[in-house]
Amino acid sequence: LQVGHFDVTDGGCLLSFFFLMIRRPPRSTLFPYTTLFRSPPGGPVSPEFRSIWQGLERHTTNVEKQVKELLRARQQLSMELTLAEGQSRQAAGILNGISDPILITDSFDRLIQSNTAAEELFGFSAQQMRRQPIDKIMSDSSLLAVMAQAREADTRSAGRRARHTFGKKTYTSTVTPLAGDESQDGGEETGHGVVVVLHDVTREHEVSRKKSEFVSHVAHELRTPLSSICAYVEMLVDGEAEGEATRQEFYEIIQTSADRLGRLIDNMLDISRIEAGTVRINKERISLAMVTKEAIDVMRPKASEKNIDFTEDLTPVAYSVMADRDLIYQ
Repeated sequence: LQVGHFDVTDGGCLLSFFFLMIRRPPRSTLFPYTTLFRSPPGGPVSPEFRSIWQGLERHTTNVEKQVKELLRARQQLSMELTLAEGQSRQAAGILNGISDPILITDSFDRLIQSNTAAEELFGFSAQQMRRQPIDKIMSDSSLLAVMAQAREADTRSAGRRARHTFGKKTYTSTVTPLAGDESQDGGEETGHGVVVVLHDVTREHEVSRKKSEFVSHVAHELRTPLSSICAYVEMLVDGEAEGEATRQEFYEIIQTSADRLGRLIDNMLDISRIEAGTVRINKERISLAMVTKEAIDVMRPKASEKNIDFTEDLTPVAYSVMADRDLIYQ
C-alpha cells in the first residue's frame, strides 16, 4: 500500500497515521485512511485494524467538536472581555468627570477605584496604589474611622456623613456601604466595600463663619444705641434731667441713637435684599462730591472722638454720575 510517498504495511499504517496526525490537520489526515479502512474485507488492511481505525475516527470527531466548542467559548469570553473593558473605561471617564473626590474600596479595605480629583487631593497614582490598603493612601484618622464603621454596618443602612479638613480646605464626606457577596448557607453578606464621596464645602464654611461674625457684630452694634436710648429715657422718667437745656440734650442723644439704630436696620435689610436679588436701585444723576461731603460731615464727630482726621480731596461739584443716592451715601 502506498500513501503519499510512504510504502506501508498493516503495522506501518498506524505509524504513518500518527505521524500525519501530528503534521496535518485532522480532516486532511483522516481522509486517505478513511478510504483505506473502509475497503472491502480481504483488502490490504486486516479487519482487526479496521475496528481500531473506527475508534480513532470517533475520538477524532469528538476532539473536533470539543475544539469547536472551546473556540466558541474563547470567542464569547473575548467579546465579554472587550465589553467589560469598554464599560470599565466608561465608568472611569464618568468618575474622572466628577469634580468631587471619590474613593471605592473592597471588603478588605483595599482601593479598587478612584477619580482624578481624589488622586490630586491625596497625592497618589491610581495605577500604583490600586489593590493597596487605604491607610497607605490617606492618614486622616476620622475618615478612616467612618469608613470602618460603614464597612462593618449593614449595606441597607444609610450613608454616614462627617466633616474633615485637608490642608486649608474643608470637606464633608458621604460614606456608603457597597453590597457584597452572599454566603451560600445563611444568605448573609460575607463582606462589602464602601464608596467615599468628598464634597468641598470650604466656601460654604467660610460664608457660614462670616455670617456668624456678622450677626455677632450687628447684635453688638444694635445693643449700643438701644442701651443708650433706654438709659436716657429712664433718666427722663425718673426726673433726673434738671432744666430745659438738660432735657433737650437728652432728647438729642435719644434722637441720634434712634437714627443710628435705624441706619443699622436699613443696612441689614439692604444686605438681605442684595443676597436675595430683590434690591431696588433708583438711579439718578447725582454729584459724588456732595454725597461724600455729607457722609464726612456725619462721620466727623465720631472720628474726632477717636482722634481720626478726614482729608477731603473731592472732585468738582459739576461732575455727576447715574447712581442710587441712598446706597452711595450708606
